[in-house]
Amino acid sequence: MAEPWLSTVEKLTEFFATDQIEASARRTKFVQRASKITGKLFLALVTWGRWSTAKTTVPLEGPVTITPEALQQRMTARAVAFLQDLLQTAFAKLHTGDTICEEGIFAPFSRVHIADSTGFGWPESLAKEFPGAGGSGSKSGAKIQLVWEYKSHTFDHFTLIPWNVPDSKDVDTVVELARAGALFVFDLGYFKLTAFATIVAANAYFLSRLNPQATGREVVGGRHQRLDLAKSLAADPRSVIEKAIVLWAPTSAFPPA
Repeated sequence: MAEPWLSTVEKLTEFFATDQIEASARRTKFVQRASKITGKLFLALVTWGRWSTAKTTVPLEGPVTITPEALQQRMTARAVAFLQDLLQTAFAKLHTGDTICEEGIFAPFSRVHIADSTGFGWPESLAKEFPGAGGSGSKSGAKIQLVWEYKSHTFDHFTLIPWNVPDSKDVDTVVELARAGALFVFDLGYFKLTAFATIVAANAYFLSRLNPQATGREVVGGRHQRLDLAKSLAADPRSVIEKAIVLWAPTSAFPPA
C-alpha cells in the first residue's frame, strides 16, 4: 500500500505536465543526461518527499530508491534555477489574467514591479543559517522576497533570506531591474533613498509611502525650500499635484547602503 504522502506528491506533480517539468529541467541544465533522478522525481522529493529516511522509494515512474546523500548531491545552483523556473510557471497557471486596477492606469509604464515580502518561522535548529527577528518571536525564520511584474504576470525577483534581514536591504537587488519607463511600487519597509536614486538615474519611477524621517525640499525658482507636505496638500484644492521635490535624511535615519 502506498504511503499517504504519495497521494499528495502525485497531485502536486499532476499540476504540471510531465513534459513541462522535464523541459524546464533541461532548459535550466538541471538534467543534462539520463539519470534516475528526473526533474519530476526531484520536484516530488524536495516538496513533499521523505528527506530524512535512510531510503525513499517513489513509484511515480516505476520504483526508484533514493538516499538522502544522492539527493543532497543534486542540490546545486542549477537545481535552484529549475525550481524557480517551475515556480514561475505555477504563478502563471494560477493567475487568471484578471487585473484589479482600472484598465489603462499603468499604460504609461513599460513595466510595473510590485515588491513585497512574507516571513515565517522555522525550527530553532536552523537559527544559525536563518536567524529570527529577535525578541519574543521565533528564534529562526525566513523571508520570501518577491517582485511581481503586473503587466506580464510574471515574477522578476525571488529570494529566500533570513528573517532578520530588513526589506530595505533587499531593495538594492530589486532596483537592479530598473529600466527606462518602469514603475516600482513599494511599501514603507523598502524606503531607501539610495535605492530610489538608482531608479531615477535609470529614468524609471517609484511609488512609496513617505518615511517621516525623510525631509522634503521643494524646488521653487531653482532654489530649495523646506516643504511641509501635509500643509501644502491641505491648502491646494487640485486633485492631482505635480511638484519637483528633493528628499534627504541624516545617514542615521535609514539602514546603510
